[in-house]
Amino acid sequence: MLMSMRNLKKKRAQLALIFAIPLALAVHGINDTAFAADGEAIQGKLVFWRTGKIASPVMGRIKNLPKRIGDSVEQGEVVALIDTQQLEAELSIARQALATAEAELVSERAELQSVETTFNRIEQLKDSPAFTRARLEDATNAVAIAKATVKAAEALVAERKSTVDKRELDVKLATIEAPFDGVVVRQLLTVGGLVSTDDPHILIMVDTATPEIEVDVPAEQVNALSVGTEVSAQIDNSGRQTARVRSIAPAATSDAETRTVRLDLVKPEGTYRDTVPVTIYLPES
Repeated sequence: MLMSMRNLKKKRAQLALIFAIPLALAVHGINDTAFAADGEAIQGKLVFWRTGKIASPVMGRIKNLPKRIGDSVEQGEVVALIDTQQLEAELSIARQALATAEAELVSERAELQSVETTFNRIEQLKDSPAFTRARLEDATNAVAIAKATVKAAEALVAERKSTVDKRELDVKLATIEAPFDGVVVRQLLTVGGLVSTDDPHILIMVDTATPEIEVDVPAEQVNALSVGTEVSAQIDNSGRQTARVRSIAPAATSDAETRTVRLDLVKPEGTYRDTVPVTIYLPES
């Protein structure tokens, strides 16, 4: 009788445990069948699709690098300054040249006005004994030459203005701003380094809010995936989340054993680190 009572209590405890497990999973928001169809787990890595070398559009020596490696940067924030001493000297020369051209234009316009006045006076003498055809032709030629000279002076002023605008823009562009929010991961030059046309790059930035997963999938299993396929992914040993296949790279060689697959996180949250472990779970074939 005592043994029978013990067996009954044991069975009741087993039944309670069986019903308690799904209840606990439900309480914690875990679906025990959510990933029941998962296949093989494959290790991957996080990469950032927005990565860029930040270059200077103007040449010169670096005056300041206000951001260090690892610093976060907001779009529009200054990440480098180019010494503008030479650029400002070139701007000053361009402005002086423009002023000279504008003064020449004023003079040529005055000359045009003078020869036009002379032409008008001669033309009014057509019915006078003092009128001569030769003087009228000379005056006509003088007006034509003066008009051409004025046009040339106007063109020179426009050219000099364009040069001034370019020099002013160069001075402005010597302040290098971040093109997007991100993190400085590498400095290619230091303060005092020369930015040249051959190598205008100053630093490298990545946007840590633009992650995607890169994974090498065995060739015999890649058929389980296609662009748009959604799989389960685990990042940094945290909870599972959904990733969607963005691309499947073709094999580099005919005997390649793997294919490189890139996946987007369906609902990325915040920023990420590319050093965390990443696992994706292939769907069962």
